[in-house]
Amino acid sequence: MSSPGYASSLRIEPGFSRWLASLLVLSHGGAVPLILLLPVPWWLCLALTFLVVSSFWNQFRRQVLRSAPQAITALEWRADGSWLLTARNGNNMNLALKADSYVHPALVILNFSGAGYRLFSVVLFRDSLDDDSFRRLRLRLGTMRLSSS
Repeated sequence: MSSPGYASSLRIEPGFSRWLASLLVLSHGGAVPLILLLPVPWWLCLALTFLVVSSFWNQFRRQVLRSAPQAITALEWRADGSWLLTARNGNNMNLALKADSYVHPALVILNFSGAGYRLFSVVLFRDSLDDDSFRRLRLRLGTMRLSSS
């Protein structure tokens, strides 16, 4: 990036998001009653319910609480355009931001790829970052999209 506004890196450390927590509870919690209404054997309902509950717990620990070992606790967008993601277990990943990342005034979904990772996503609602960091991230992502078109 040649813009002087990107001379420094942007470091963000996501925190707890009530919006994401609510969305996970609603989506997974809504699936369980629907499973129970399926015309299938009880053991299949039980297995499907277990899968939904497992998915909820995995995503809640990874994306909301950020307590899972593979949960991303910090992201750094370097001045050269590369990204360094730090996981709870101390692993650092150098990944590339994919063009299909999603930017909205209340939500940013960053999709990454890199060595050993086909797709790696980080979901950031507005309430998971301080206002300035969220604004700066959205501004940079918007500027990047304009300059690449």
